[in-house]
Amino acid sequence: MVRDAIVFLRNEDGAVTVDWIVVTGLVIGAALSVINGISGGMEERGTEMFSPVVISTDF
Repeated sequence: MVRDAIVFLRNEDGAVTVDWIVVTGLVIGAALSVINGISGGMEERGTEMFSPVVISTDF
């Protein structure tokens, strides 16, 4: 039983899974921060670009 516990503690198969979870979380966090940074500028530019446009609804 002690031998099984030592083998279990030395086994590194699950460590790769944890590494991938951390890397995936970092990539998602970076993507969300880039999207958040870009969205404010895009909204401002869109408002500037389309504010002089007049849409007539008299048909």
